[in-house]
Amino acid sequence: MATPDINIMNGRVVSFDRDQLYDGWHTVATSIKDTGDKPIAAIETSYTADEASAFDLEINMAGQLTKAADTIEERLHARQD
Repeated sequence: MATPDINIMNGRVVSFDRDQLYDGWHTVATSIKDTGDKPIAAIETSYTADEASAFDLEINMAGQLTKAADTIEERLHARQD
């Protein structure tokens, strides 16, 4: 199995898995971190390769995922204060 592509988007590490786990499916994932910057969970989305035929769609999905992860972390950190 090939290693997923790792990129930095909006200051956050994002993993792209293209057709590696399941044929015809792509996954984008990023971690949720605690206030000490330790990963405690992950958020991901999967879609078919046909849906991701355009590079812009993949980048848009990754952007939405990083925004969601940021929101989750902000709310989690606010509860810990």
